[in-house]
Formats: sequence, structure tokens, C-alpha cells
Amino acid sequence: MHNILCDLLTIGGLNTLLFYNPYAKLCFTSTITSYFRKTTYLDFDTTYTAYTKSNLIKNYTLDGISLFTPNEGELESLITNIVSNISNSSLLIIDSLNSFYNLYYKKIDMESLKGISTIQHTLSNFLMILLKFCQSLRIPILVTNMMRYRKKEEWIKTPTNKRFLQKKSAVMLFVELLSQNMLFLDIITHPTLLPTTLTLDNNNINII
Repeated sequence: MHNILCDLLTIGGLNTLLFYNPYAKLCFTSTITSYFRKTTYLDFDTTYTAYTKSNLIKNYTLDGISLFTPNEGELESLITNIVSNISNSSLLIIDSLNSFYNLYYKKIDMESLKGISTIQHTLSNFLMILLKFCQSLRIPILVTNMMRYRKKEEWIKTPTNKRFLQKKSAVMLFVELLSQNMLFLDIITHPTLLPTTLTLDNNNINII
């Protein structure tokens, strides 16, 4: 199991983690960071940040993880600092793509959704810049993305920026909570590993 997790993330494209349960996602991201020397962590949904402030992430240290939690309007001013941290890291986590839109909520009309295509374009450009940078440094990127229901002919489960992720993701994973102490991890697509389901210990979160 240790060898599989060490080889799970690739540098040839995005590594995408899909989830329904935010806690299952949190458990996986807190686990995967323990396999890397240093992680740059962009926390768009603030869950990981809240758990670190409550001392609930067992393997969190200031030396091991550089944590960024941008507020609305702050991302552009943090780019230089983020890139500098990536240069000294061995993993980049972008958590989560769904919450990226919250940074630009003033530019979206929630009734007509006018402006959302511009934000999607901004997100795609942002990911491509970081992907190219990390490829040059041979650093894997893990992005997380909550599955949601959307109405077409019928209600279907679909990730945010589905076309972009399908095109750019070398690895697609799905995580679910089996129990308080166990996770299911589905390897959906991978350049070297066959589709399979792994059972992982959830031992990096302090349960109150």
C-alpha cells in the first residue's frame, strides 16, 4: 500500500480527486501530504485551514506545509508568494475547485449566472500556469473537486469544469468514507495503475 500511494500522483498532468463527502476529501489530502517532503496547499474551501487551527491535523507542521487561504480579491496578490513556495515544495494541492468561484462572487450574477464563463476561463488559465510551472519542476499537482448534480435531460452527477479536467487530468481518483477510520479510494484513470479500489486508514485526523 505504501508503494502504491507513493506512486499515485504523476507529474504528466493534473491529478484530480473527486468527492461527495468533504470530510473524506479532507482525510485523503491530510494523508497524502505525509508522503511528500513539503507541500504547498491552496485551501479555497477553508476546511483544511479550520482543522489545522483546531490542531486536528496530526501531520501538519509549518515546515512541512505552506498553507494559503485566499479571501475574495486576494489571489492575484498572492501569486508571487505561491509560486515561490511551490519552487521549494514537492507537492501542490489545490483544494477545492468548486470554492474557487467564491473568490469572484461579486463578478457573478447568481440569477442569470452572467460572468461565470469569465471566471471559468480565469480558473482554466490559473490551472494551466501552475501545471506548466510544476511540470518544469517535476512536482505533482493534486486538485480536489466536489461532484454535484446538474439538470440536463435528467439529473446527473458531474464535476466542476468537467471538460477541462477530463482533458488535462492524467489521474482521476474518487474518495469516499467507509467508516470513521477507513477510506475507499477508487483509481478511475491512471497512466500506470489499473482501475481498482484501495482501502486506506484514516489516521491523520484527531477525532474529537
